[in-house]
Amino acid sequence: MIRALETIGIGLLFASALLLAPIWIPVGLVLLRLEKRRFGKIAATLNCARCGEVLGREAVALSDKTWGVTVRNAQQKHPGARLRMIRSHDAICTNCGLRYRYDKEERTLIAFGFAPDEDGARGAREDLPEDPGRKPGLG
Repeated sequence: MIRALETIGIGLLFASALLLAPIWIPVGLVLLRLEKRRFGKIAATLNCARCGEVLGREAVALSDKTWGVTVRNAQQKHPGARLRMIRSHDAICTNCGLRYRYDKEERTLIAFGFAPDEDGARGAREDLPEDPGRKPGLG
């Protein structure tokens, strides 16, 4: 009897998920778009912690482009592998290369380090912390 009730409950849960999917998926997409818009507005008004220039939406676009190159390089290096990657930055200053992470709770950008130079070395200034989202020892 209990087994039959569990089966009915799981079936109802699955059916309700299917029926509500056409509602929740668009709601999720709208919320994602609003979050991206909010993030873009913050980037458009924030001054860089190093050089003082306004980051602007170009900083977000540069970060997107840089991340795309990183993903493509990883896919070429490991073809056919399922990659599990965590995005390391959300904005990069177009003037000095300072990287920023978006803190959703505080709704602000946090500076954490510099984009690697052409030879892969960190930028000249070492007084900023590493990525706050990175766990020690994970490279």
